[in-house]
Amino acid sequence: MGVDLTGDVRGLTIRQPHASLICPGPDREPVKRIESARPKTSYRGWVLIHAGKERPKDGAVVGDWQVHRRVFGSIDSIHPRDRRRRVCHLPLGAVVGVARITDCVPVVKSLGGPDDPLPRVCVSERGLRLMRPFVYPTVDLSDQAPYGVWTPGTHAYLLDDIVTLPRPVPARGALGLWRPAPDVLAALAQKDRVADL
Repeated sequence: MGVDLTGDVRGLTIRQPHASLICPGPDREPVKRIESARPKTSYRGWVLIHAGKERPKDGAVVGDWQVHRRVFGSIDSIHPRDRRRRVCHLPLGAVVGVARITDCVPVVKSLGGPDDPLPRVCVSERGLRLMRPFVYPTVDLSDQAPYGVWTPGTHAYLLDDIVTLPRPVPARGALGLWRPAPDVLAALAQKDRVADL
């Protein structure tokens, strides 16, 4: 897989531990493949996955704690026992990986009609499903349910070709999709930063 960071590349700031669930580390499979509760965008292409500066809040362990233990090594790396020091072993304020936004789909409660041409993420008592027009069967997204906010009216970014950086690249993030500074892109181009890109 070739990652082209020379064109129109964007950044996407995500709060921890969600950023590390998307980019869990070298030789580990991504747990989170959809970023939810986002505004609609027509952008499709490469994004830098940026871990925000804010430390994880108490209760930020989302989903299965066994998954967190497998991805992060321990729950303490997210919530240290010594809460007075607020030590966090997850990267903060840095680009942790890259991914490709392949689609932006609305989150809805109803399934829509059989002729509805738009893909969508459906939230119902039967779970979370990705509905695509003229494609059967639907894709079960129940494993993604704990890792997002599935409010009808918001949108979900479908992420593909996720690559974790061997070392985080310090960077300043922003709300929404943002354009990375040239020095951040230059740091990503260094061989010691990006092994698999």
